[in-house]
Amino acid sequence: MNNRNCIATMSRIIIASIIWLAVGLVSCKKEYVDKVNTIPGDTTHISGMNYIETFEIKEYSADTVIKASITADSIIVYWPSYSRALPDSIAPVIALPDSATVSPASGKKVAFKTGALYTVTSAAGTVKKYVLKVSQLSAVPWFSFGSPSLTLGAYFSLSGDQFWQDTSQTKVYFVSAKTGTPYQAELFQVGISGPRFIIPLSIPPNELYDIKVVNGPFTIYNAMESRRNAVNLIYPTAATLNAAGLPSKLARGTEFTVRGALLQNAASASLYAGGVYTPIELVSSAIDRVVLRIPPGMATGAYTRVRVITADGLSKFITGISITITE
Repeated sequence: MNNRNCIATMSRIIIASIIWLAVGLVSCKKEYVDKVNTIPGDTTHISGMNYIETFEIKEYSADTVIKASITADSIIVYWPSYSRALPDSIAPVIALPDSATVSPASGKKVAFKTGALYTVTSAAGTVKKYVLKVSQLSAVPWFSFGSPSLTLGAYFSLSGDQFWQDTSQTKVYFVSAKTGTPYQAELFQVGISGPRFIIPLSIPPNELYDIKVVNGPFTIYNAMESRRNAVNLIYPTAATLNAAGLPSKLARGTEFTVRGALLQNAASASLYAGGVYTPIELVSSAIDRVVLRIPPGMATGAYTRVRVITADGLSKFITGISITITE
């Protein structure tokens, strides 16, 4: 081989080597993998892990953490609703693989309801989505009620156990034993022992009724068979007041409502503290309520009674309460 051919051959070898080296250097910059083990050599390891390891909720109580069940695409929370009401929001603590992120972030307050979406992004940029699913656990709620009659307009509590403490998932009905027509009560509270409600004055009186309660997925009737379809509703004969929906704190100048029956002739109202009744403004009155207003100059502090006087001079009271007046 002459010198010219030898030089040409060597040049081609050198050029090929440079190209091979350049390709090798480029290929060693990054490799997106989804493995836990370390890859030996000159490969840059960027994790593709994009899953949720744990999802913990601390809102249940100070000493109880509820842990979600994580599936392929769901975060399932089993909440014991019969012993504690479902919260409106949670701030879950979320554990992820190294370098992964989640949106909404761990510790961020979010609405606690089925359908909320969580997105996990790995360091390599791969994405996985999870849907929050809330499942409420409960024993079957029950109540018993033995009185043969109730008065329309009364504020009443059922006595039982294991009720979901969620007003949005509870309804109370009086069902006519004669026609099957349901009349919905006005619900105010739901405790573990049962709901508190007002029996509407609009229900036809002097008929027999059954009490039906819808609580979460359950439809419940009186556990006392002798009182099924046997509750008589009586129309009231005198004005009454009750504490349904009564506020615990009021600012000067604000209005509030006192519920009851036969209040259309209310003439004046006052609050009691320290042996003295202080007049407040009567804004309006109706058969089942009066609207009252706190005067601008009323003394601040706690008041323990509400008094309403009707046009015929009769006084009606709510006692055993506490309403704090603020500036």
